[in-house]
Amino acid sequence: MKVLVTGADGFVGRWLIRRLLNDGREVFGAERPSAPHGSGPTVNGLTPEERAAVHWLPLELTDSESVRSCLHHPYDAVVHLAAVASTRDAERDPGYAWTVNAAGSARIAHALSEVRHGARSTVVVRAAPAGRPIRRSPSVPTRRASSVRKWRCSRSGGARACGS
Repeated sequence: MKVLVTGADGFVGRWLIRRLLNDGREVFGAERPSAPHGSGPTVNGLTPEERAAVHWLPLELTDSESVRSCLHHPYDAVVHLAAVASTRDAERDPGYAWTVNAAGSARIAHALSEVRHGARSTVVVRAAPAGRPIRRSPSVPTRRASSVRKWRCSRSGGARACGS
């Protein structure tokens, strides 16, 4: 099974990648082109062996062509975790956070609808920072809004969608 993980260099992404590799999946990790690529014992929490086992792809959510290029491969599943996840960063620049989180997720969904390759993809969208309380803010959706979006996506008949 080929799985694309966006936000692969983030906290949740690296743990998911580790799990997918341990389960014998073929993993494609999408990360921002500016992500660090060091040579120490771990880079973004992955060992050199784990990083070597992943097919790394550049992904800039603010660029439609980058999104289409990243999603061109025939994946069995896409786990979309890329986002401005820090509440502090989102509050510092709500416009950028909205562009990355909302518009970037829309670009992912649109590109998936164009390149299905005959397979049904699963999209997992995380709407809030992991382990942090959700505050009402235009840049960080509430749990209720996330639940409504999740329900609407699941009823649309397209890709299955899950969220938190």
